[in-house]
Amino acid sequence: LCYEHGNGVAANRVEAAKWYRKAAEQNYVDAQFNLGMSYEEADPGTEDWAEVYKWLSLAAMQGHERAKKFMTVLESKLMTPEQIAQGQKRAREFKPR
Repeated sequence: LCYEHGNGVAANRVEAAKWYRKAAEQNYVDAQFNLGMSYEEADPGTEDWAEVYKWLSLAAMQGHERAKKFMTVLESKLMTPEQIAQGQKRAREFKPR
């Protein structure tokens, strides 16, 4: 969060995503949500929607309410069926470290 918001350090989205990933891979629900959102907030045209779906669905499965809400937006407005299928596959293959 410090890198994302520039608290005590220079704001750096890439560095924030790196640390979110480390925690998300250990199955930390808030980091999974934040990592998914960082993929969603990528520069327009570079979003990896399947990766957004993967991390947000993992957070939603653990009860993260904001992830659950955003999942409905992803599925109904932002993603193609193929992207959803790829995101579901990535989520199924996820193994915490």
